[in-house]
Amino acid sequence: MLQRAQEVTSYGEWTAIEYVRFADDIVVLVDWHPRQTWLFDTVQERLREEFDKLQVELNEEKSRVVDLARGECFGFLGFDFRRVRTSKGRWMPVVLRQMKKRTDLLRKLKGI
Repeated sequence: MLQRAQEVTSYGEWTAIEYVRFADDIVVLVDWHPRQTWLFDTVQERLREEFDKLQVELNEEKSRVVDLARGECFGFLGFDFRRVRTSKGRWMPVVLRQMKKRTDLLRKLKGI
């Protein structure tokens, strides 16, 4: 479903929807541009419909909506998702490895 949404909402090399899925976890990134405001509600509604078809319950306590434009960030599978300003002054989402996970990995590599 999300792959189809990606194809439908793409314009040029840009897509309005990106997603990452691992086992039973999923992160959906929706473009913040004003022309894409309808997407947020539509994606939420469609995800709930698809989960109902699969008889999967969404854990409301663990689920949350994060607005990167408000300076919020979140972690997923050892990565931080946040919004930063580029050298040209544009805002863009960026995915960074969480520092603790990164240092743990470097220690393991150093040991090897």
